[in-house]
Amino acid sequence: HRACRCLGSGGYGQAQAAFRRSLNLAEQLGDDPLKSVIYSNFGERAAVTGDLEEAERWYRKALEFTTLTHDREYISAWNAALATVLQEQGKLEEAASCIKQALVVGRAYLLNPCIGIALVALGEFRIKQALNAQNTPRLCNHFLKLASCDLQRALALDGLEAETRTRGHLAFARIALLREEREQARDELMMVASEAHRYEVPRIEAQARDLLASIV
Repeated sequence: HRACRCLGSGGYGQAQAAFRRSLNLAEQLGDDPLKSVIYSNFGERAAVTGDLEEAERWYRKALEFTTLTHDREYISAWNAALATVLQEQGKLEEAASCIKQALVVGRAYLLNPCIGIALVALGEFRIKQALNAQNTPRLCNHFLKLASCDLQRALALDGLEAETRTRGHLAFARIALLREEREQARDELMMVASEAHRYEVPRIEAQARDLLASIV
């Protein structure tokens, strides 16, 4: 699934060709689990390029195959990924449903990496709710507190992937910015940019640097 990292360094065409070859092979072999992974890679590629509707389509297709194969880890992970794409489109109710499913599966089978991804997605979801409630300060602060709690629970987990941890800290920086805690946000973003560069997650690094540039 993490084969999509090459996308951040401009390897879109190469990644697309590789995924197509893998998909052709999986279809010839009738390998449904591999099809699910490849579809999720297509979803991640579309998300990276900003084609959210296409990303949603591929993640839903990936989930169709995980339902057939009953792969618990992928059911949780793909739901969390789909939730992120949905909330970026403003489909908050559907996103909430996917996050719930990701958490239920992750917790039922003690899959810490999956629980972490789902909790970070939930924290990001709460931030989105806070943004939508900015005209009501008390409600906005309520959502930011919930987001902080979700992210703290995620980052406290053992076995968390580096990318998930970096995403969590990026979300913390967004909370600090919304609270106008600029120094804290700057420190968090500098750490995120460094860690994202170290672990070769260019999309998160770019987001962190964009936010840093916006801090006056």
